[in-house]
Amino acid sequence: MTYGLPSMAKWGTRFKRVLSRATEVYQATQEKYPGDDMLFGFVNSVTQGLAFMRASELGVGVRALVLHDPGSPRIFGATRYFLDKWKALGRPADEIDLASLRRAIPEDATTKAARGRRVVADTKKVRDRRKLMTMLFADVKGFSSLSEEQSRKFFRAFLREVARILKDVPSPPAFCNTGGDGLFVVFEKSTDCAALASELTRIDFERPGLPPEMSIRVGPHTGPVYPAKDPVIGKNNYFGANVNRAARIEPVTAPGCAYASEQFAAVLAVTPGHNFRCEFIGKEELAKNYDQCRLYRLV
Repeated sequence: MTYGLPSMAKWGTRFKRVLSRATEVYQATQEKYPGDDMLFGFVNSVTQGLAFMRASELGVGVRALVLHDPGSPRIFGATRYFLDKWKALGRPADEIDLASLRRAIPEDATTKAARGRRVVADTKKVRDRRKLMTMLFADVKGFSSLSEEQSRKFFRAFLREVARILKDVPSPPAFCNTGGDGLFVVFEKSTDCAALASELTRIDFERPGLPPEMSIRVGPHTGPVYPAKDPVIGKNNYFGANVNRAARIEPVTAPGCAYASEQFAAVLAVTPGHNFRCEFIGKEELAKNYDQCRLYRLV
């Protein structure tokens, strides 16, 4: 908060005071900062996406108010990164030039020494690098009540249809696994995950002779996860708190629908070139009392 600088002490006190008065505090992730700078880019995307979605709900335009120094270095996830990404999306911004303000205010020796100092994570201490990925869990309502003969039809028809859909997704998944009627699929792009989720909800189970009431539940989520070699399956798998969160969203999803986390919805909102949108459902209790989550229906 103060980066160990005495000149930042007043700022730290002010920050705590403002935070204590907030009616709601939003966290893109709930884990402690492990030192991977990828999180700064993630927060940029979520912040901008939330602004776009809120403006859409109110039927108003959106513009950014940015305080920055034009001469500052281009650091991943920093203010200049935010501004460049915002403008690339064609959104207007009002810029306050910090350098010109600084020239009008006399600097003491401590502030002058601290100016321009770059604070970065000690990357040597980060043993396992996380990656920002978009994932989904899915399962089929009515699967457990199938007869032995129906189960044979299900696996032949369902998995064949999933394989066909995956071939049509613009980019292949980084990881895909099945278990009974369940799916766990991981993508680098939110749009690829949205394409899969949308097509999964359209699967016609009645066509291969399965009960017409069968339907699929899909839960997409975006967040930082750990990639690691899985010694059982012999390839990279993904794990971490955000994988657990995605797994808890799917069970509370209405059959035949895809319910996404707010992080997924926000990242999708700042990703150009698609026709998907996310409609706010409400703040829901996730499965197994895991947590509460603001959910959106992907359409």
